[in-house]
Amino acid sequence: PDFVFRGGVVGPLARFDYFDTMERLSVYKAFKLDHNSFAFSVDPVDPWSVRFYVRNTGKHVEPWQPWGALPPIPLKPTPGKDVVKGPVEAAMITFVPGDQEGELKVKFFTTGNVVKFGYEGYEFNTNGLGAVLGLFHAIGIGDVGNLALNSNVRAISNIAASNFDFLKIPKTKSENAPAWWQQG
Repeated sequence: PDFVFRGGVVGPLARFDYFDTMERLSVYKAFKLDHNSFAFSVDPVDPWSVRFYVRNTGKHVEPWQPWGALPPIPLKPTPGKDVVKGPVEAAMITFVPGDQEGELKVKFFTTGNVVKFGYEGYEFNTNGLGAVLGLFHAIGIGDVGNLALNSNVRAISNIAASNFDFLKIPKTKSENAPAWWQQG
C-alpha cells in the first residue's frame, strides 16, 4: 500500500519523501526524546486505525542542521536552552493487511496535531507547537520554526527541495500523494 504522513503543518508526504525528510531533519541524531505515548484506542468507526496521544520530552544533545546544507551552521546544544517539554499531540496510525498472514502495514500516520485545551497546569516550552516546529522554540530559535508556518515559505522550500537536491532541504509536501489520499 502507499503510505502518507500528515502532520499539523507538514504533508502530505508520500513514503519516500517522509523517510527522506526524517533523515534530512535528523531529529533522532540531535535530540534524545521520549514520546510518552498514552491512551491508545481503536477508532470505533475505522477499526484499522489506532488513535493515541504523545507528549514529547527530552533534550537537545548533538548539533542540529534542520534546514539542509546551507548555511552550514548547525545549532549546537546550549545549556538552559536544551530541554524539550512539548504539548499533548493527537496522533493516529492506520493499518492495512500486509503480504503475509497476520502482518500489518502502516498506510497513514499523523502527529503534530496539538491538543489546545485540557491540560492546564502542564508547562511546555514549544510555544504551543508540536513536532519539529516545537523543537525550534524549545531550543530558543522559535522565529526559524515560525517560518515553516508560512505557506509561501513552505512552497518555496518544496521547489528548492525538488530541484536542488545538493541543498538537502527537507520537504514539507509530496508532489504525488497516493490516489486514495484526500486532503480533509
